[in-house]
Amino acid sequence: MFESRSHVTTRHLRVPPDTISEWYCDDIDDITDEELNMTTHPTRLLTIATIALATALTMTFAHADERPNFVIILADDLGYGDLACYGNAINRTPHLDRMAAEGLRFTDFHSNGPMCSATRAALLTGLYQHRFGRQFEGALSAKAQPDDGLPLSAVTIADALGEAGYATGMYGKWHLGFHPPLMPPQQGFDDFRGLVTGGGDHHSHIDRSGHKDWWHNDEIEMERGYSTDLITQHSQEFIRQHKDEPFFLYVAHLAIHFPWQGPDDAGYRVEGEDYWNNKHGLPRGSNVEPVTRKMIEALDGSVGEILATLKETGLDDKTLVVFASDNGGYLTYAGGFHDISSNGPYRGQKTELYEGGHRVPAIIRWPGRVNPGVCDATAMTFDLFPTLLEVAGRADRLESLDLDGVSLRPLLLDGTESGPCELSARPLFWRKGDTRAVRSGKWKFISHGDKAELYDLDEAMDESHDVAAAHPDTVAALRDKLRDWEADVDGTPEAGADLSYDIDLSVAHQGFDGDSCWVHARAGAIPPHAPGNTSDNPFVVMTTQKLLLSGSDVFYALHQLTSSDLGKSWSDPVRLPSCVPTTRCSRSRTSAAMRDSTAMWMRTASVRCSPSTRLPTSISQPTPGW
Repeated sequence: MFESRSHVTTRHLRVPPDTISEWYCDDIDDITDEELNMTTHPTRLLTIATIALATALTMTFAHADERPNFVIILADDLGYGDLACYGNAINRTPHLDRMAAEGLRFTDFHSNGPMCSATRAALLTGLYQHRFGRQFEGALSAKAQPDDGLPLSAVTIADALGEAGYATGMYGKWHLGFHPPLMPPQQGFDDFRGLVTGGGDHHSHIDRSGHKDWWHNDEIEMERGYSTDLITQHSQEFIRQHKDEPFFLYVAHLAIHFPWQGPDDAGYRVEGEDYWNNKHGLPRGSNVEPVTRKMIEALDGSVGEILATLKETGLDDKTLVVFASDNGGYLTYAGGFHDISSNGPYRGQKTELYEGGHRVPAIIRWPGRVNPGVCDATAMTFDLFPTLLEVAGRADRLESLDLDGVSLRPLLLDGTESGPCELSARPLFWRKGDTRAVRSGKWKFISHGDKAELYDLDEAMDESHDVAAAHPDTVAALRDKLRDWEADVDGTPEAGADLSYDIDLSVAHQGFDGDSCWVHARAGAIPPHAPGNTSDNPFVVMTTQKLLLSGSDVFYALHQLTSSDLGKSWSDPVRLPSCVPTTRCSRSRTSAAMRDSTAMWMRTASVRCSPSTRLPTSISQPTPGW
């Protein structure tokens, strides 16, 4: 059983390659109560520092009402052509049409991935999801990957805005972890209600494995009602509750993801049954359009109600609202399902890296600040994190985060593409399995294994004419960009690279049994192909970590990775045998309520590693002087 944490800040340390980090931890058992009350004690100093930080934030935002609120509304599996304002002649979407008329409607906006979990990870972190492991290229499975989730060491947009004094709430589909502590409350959200799997029953809220899947924070708390309606109601309550303070609201709808169920349909799943072979909610071979049309119109109604609540509370012109989809729509699905969604003029569908898989509807509205219009600038989901943080007045925080996304603030508020880079010039990347894609200006390069395709989107936006043979230099240049990007996000240097390089293991609490540790690594593969890497002389990664056991027991430890770990890049928990506790603190002050729980908070050392960097397998005495 894990003790969850509301927020953990990962601290990166620089350690010379030929040294072992030294650390020190006071044994609090030896500190008297009188000393604990002295302002010079570290605990008191921490309190003073916390107060000082709060005061500084208050002074920075003395005029709190000048800070805008943020609402991100994310649809699920909504295609580029599913809305009337994007050319759909069947679906009635008056509220989203009005939002588009009053805001900026994007025509070249892309999801970071062609499936659910991929884009959601990128949205929340501002990073390419590939940095968290290959499993984030698709949709996490509660059946096949029950313990996978967004690493707790990741800094989310909710974390960053929470640090800036924002109230944070999330309602709807999480799909980035299936149990505590891999849940929204541990990723910066003050309040969460919704489902954690990828496709729960919209009415009964039972997942594909027959489990209840409607949560309030870290506990199951079932509610009656259609998922779209419940998500809307909780979002409205959050707005009203926090109308007098700045807030960030993440509305993550399940619609129009299967099971395909409209508001007036009945739920079909019951607890205890298995639905992995019956996950759609409709008979095989169905025309799905009549149902998805009702789902889209219910989704549109939700947007209308949220906008109306902002107006009712006097927050309409103080709130930046984003609407987008997590990926393109399905056109067909195995089992004979057809006419599910529309991706407009674009080729492909969800799961694919053609435009239909990731070019999505996106609208940004902020009355009086964002000028209405249609925007053809190329943008991506992970751009929302830096955009909101800069608009919130925390551009300084961006400097320490090193995000992959770029702020759209100049585009939104100044009408220009100036900023960290020209939006139309930067390359954007996608990868799912053996299929990779890069977009650079008008060019779109796609590789399926050894097969290369090149499209000029200015000439043929539907990717109907492969021009790879006519432009070999462009193919080579984009292939090189793709290779460099993969080396970056995977953390693997090319053969012949400098043997000294940075490996960053960002790890979160998982577990400790007294002899071994489990660590959760955001990145940091040990490349098996790197020069000098042999079973006798492996690359070694050193991390320091702080373990909190039963509340206030503290250990610091070293890990040594061996040849058996070569080539691994983890996001699943990995058991490492050489977890060496070196110093313990304050066991006697553990509260009785905490003694049966186990938690581990990790600190990271970012070290330069080479075959000559060796660590001892054990340490007999702690070394003072962190």
